[in-house]
Amino acid sequence: MQPAGHHGLSDDIWSIILTLTDPSDARSVSLVSRNSHPAARRVVLSRADISEQGQLEHALAFMVKEPHHRACWLRELHINENALDGFEDSWDTITEGSSLAARFADLLGAAQNITSIALPYVESMLEAEPRAGTALASLTRLQVVKLSDVFTQSLDMANTMASSPTDVALALYVPCDSEYSASEFSVVLSQLALFRKTSVVEIQFCELSGGGYEYPSESGVELRRLGQHPTVRELRLRGSGAVPWFHIFPNMEMLRMRWMDDSHAEFDWQEWAWTDSVPLVDVTADDESQLVCLAGTHGRPKLRQLHLRVAPSLSPDPYREIPTFKADSLRPVCLTFPLAEWQAPWNTDLPHWNGRLEDPAGPEGRLRYLQVAAMCNSDEDIPVRWVESLLPAVRVPQLVCLRVNFHVATPSGKVTRLDEARQMLVEQLPSLRYLCIAEGQFPQEDLISAFHPRFVGECAWWRLHEVAGERRSESILCAAGERVERYLRSAEFEETLSLDGFVLNDR
Repeated sequence: MQPAGHHGLSDDIWSIILTLTDPSDARSVSLVSRNSHPAARRVVLSRADISEQGQLEHALAFMVKEPHHRACWLRELHINENALDGFEDSWDTITEGSSLAARFADLLGAAQNITSIALPYVESMLEAEPRAGTALASLTRLQVVKLSDVFTQSLDMANTMASSPTDVALALYVPCDSEYSASEFSVVLSQLALFRKTSVVEIQFCELSGGGYEYPSESGVELRRLGQHPTVRELRLRGSGAVPWFHIFPNMEMLRMRWMDDSHAEFDWQEWAWTDSVPLVDVTADDESQLVCLAGTHGRPKLRQLHLRVAPSLSPDPYREIPTFKADSLRPVCLTFPLAEWQAPWNTDLPHWNGRLEDPAGPEGRLRYLQVAAMCNSDEDIPVRWVESLLPAVRVPQLVCLRVNFHVATPSGKVTRLDEARQMLVEQLPSLRYLCIAEGQFPQEDLISAFHPRFVGECAWWRLHEVAGERRSESILCAAGERVERYLRSAEFEETLSLDGFVLNDR
């Protein structure tokens, strides 16, 4: 360790401190202390989040300007597609675009210590400047790789990459004039060397307007032709159709699905469905129709967690049939779903999952933790109305924890009578041991695209018990409630489905 001067901390100590700060804070520190400046400068240069073309132009010049290159300190390079929108589909015809791709290749060549990278328009960039692909493939320390607009040239480059990242996201794009189909992607992805040590894979299919999706009898895909990636534990899919994912990723534990192609729900999954050799325990889907990929000839998985973006037994829209595959067939321990006001009993005659929780949470079921997001768009006192409508469905003997997130979008921006809603739940759900009520909002961008939307707001937790025949609630810290939540979602709890022996230290 370097010795400290008589005026302050050593450079090594400053490095440790500043690695724990935000880059913007490190930038401020670098301007006020000569002793901290070298360490702060390294932190500032370690991350580049670029969202505009001007920022990109400046970064490409600044990072490789000095003799020893500032780029050697760069660890995270994340470029938003907005920074390159001006060159979309025209990199090789605009001199400025080709020059930009060349300078980007220079930056990657100098930034050999990058561990995380996110790049848009990859296919166009490689066509405009092949050196960019060579430089990207030469990086040896990448742990996170996110590439969009990926097609054949990008996939070829990915097969030559020296890094073995643990987290990979690919947005696959097929040009309108291409006959490339999803079935061909199945073979290529199953043999992609980039996945050799990956634990988390996200794949998005964009604009498959060429060959599109094909059924097995039409595509000629044979399972014996496909490779496998046994290290992958979490698979995230967007826009996918029928693809034999459970064969390609045989050790998948978590499956996330969003915006799936209609062919996914319409396909007969008997041959490609989940099998009992796949240790699947956690699934996210837009609605129950997407769960059909879990219903094969080998039975159905017993899930630890199931997250739905449409309430069980409700159609995604009023003009589609209610899916024949039901979420309770999966017997989840933890179930999460939202309820919109148009789905409320006072606004619609659609079946309101009448009794749908009796089987999964009854004596033969496994449901112990239910999380509901109730949308509040009209009256301030709507939380009480939501609770009144929920009670018939959640009054089941085995439920031990309930969380209700009230998404507040009322004209006044607030809701009322939360204490009354809480007391109704305490008194009328005798099996509950813990209760959480939260008030806030889901960010709009999360509602549109996130697999698990964040809830931003305030929450309160209670431990419920009985005293002299009377149900009572005892407030506990949110941190303690979060520990309860983590335990309910754990493999340890799944083994017993009981809170007996669980000790909560809420201090």
